[in-house]
Amino acid sequence: MDFGLNRPKTVIIGALVITMILMSLIATAKIDTDPENRLPSDDPVRVLNHSIRTDFGTSDMIALGIINESGVLTEDILEKTSELVDEINDIHGVVTGGVISFAAATQGAELGDPEAVAAAVAGNPLLAGKVISPDGKGLALYVPIESKSVANGVASDIKELLDAPEYAGVGRPT
Repeated sequence: MDFGLNRPKTVIIGALVITMILMSLIATAKIDTDPENRLPSDDPVRVLNHSIRTDFGTSDMIALGIINESGVLTEDILEKTSELVDEINDIHGVVTGGVISFAAATQGAELGDPEAVAAAVAGNPLLAGKVISPDGKGLALYVPIESKSVANGVASDIKELLDAPEYAGVGRPT
């Protein structure tokens, strides 16, 4: 009962040994933040999700929102964002040519006319309300990635692109 009081060095050394053992085990811990892996592999939702990906060839996406309180439907912002889309398509890990944005509706022909861009997007039932916000202050880019394992690298590369001086004034990413 008085062991801790009678042998304090032994107790401290024992606590240090236990701490060291537990610290060495932390290095072997694997942290999985993928919400899909929180479900059992035979869960109906996970099975359906896998089936849809297989049947339709879809891939994981990174969504990038660009917000500009003054509005994003300007010739300058649309041209810079179109250039950004081209650069994102060149990032390793991005499905080539797969970025979904307003440019998919315009095919680049109308970037000098923001009203024509807005009309082309509004006329596309797949993009309307999804790539340009209803208030005209936000753009969305959907970036398909080859696998979940490249998501952090692709996101970091996109952040680096947005920090470049040529994209100053486009808006803040969200």
